[in-house]
Amino acid sequence: MIQIQSFGYKNGGVTSRGIILGDAPKKVYTLYGWPPKIEKSGNTMTLDYSQSAHVAFQLVDRKDGKGMRVVGITIAKTEAD
Repeated sequence: MIQIQSFGYKNGGVTSRGIILGDAPKKVYTLYGWPPKIEKSGNTMTLDYSQSAHVAFQLVDRKDGKGMRVVGITIAKTEAD
């Protein structure tokens, strides 16, 4: 498996569809559709598109009035693909 990760509140990598750190979940849903798997824990959420698009997004509610934002992007490609 090959895996690339980017974490933070801004800058970092960008997905092939244009998602960057700091984006709102609405942009993720617009570009990737509704995720097959969502995991929530406290003020964090993971949108898992690993089976359909080989990417997962970690979001956190930063409590700054902006709501949930992408703070982690993981892109993974398995050798079977």
